Amino acid sequence: MSEFAKYEDMRSKGESPHSVYLAAKTDGLDPIKIMRLLRQVFGLSVADAKIVTEAAAVWSGPQNLAPGAVVYWEGRSTDEGFYLRQARVKQVDQRCATLEGHRKFKLTGNRIEEVPVVGSDFASMPLSYLQRPL
Repeated sequence: MSEFAKYEDMRSKGESPHSVYLAAKTDGLDPIKIMRLLRQVFGLSVADAKIVTEAAAVWSGPQNLAPGAVVYWEGRSTDEGFYLRQARVKQVDQRCATLEGHRKFKLTGNRIEEVPVVGSDFASMPLSYLQRPL
């Protein structure tokens, strides 16, 4: 059984991506999982999934860098390709944010797949980097 079977069933019954998004949000899925759902179930691009989730402004604007806030950033490596990182802000000083609770998502085709985080190379990040929109 697919991780998103309920939402695939909704799609097969003619529900729109936005309706499925609202159901997933009501079900308590986190923003990354909802992006994965929309990309996998409807084949949407990241940009289209942002529009469906009404999150284009959130994903494209400045992030909240207060302690406890969740932040996102994009990256790329030669062996893994493109990925999206997520972490919680633990502490902020004048130039850096200390981060914890890291998660990593690999972007391939129409899929966003969570992959293991290895190491702690992003234990702190410059505020200027985190303030850039995705």
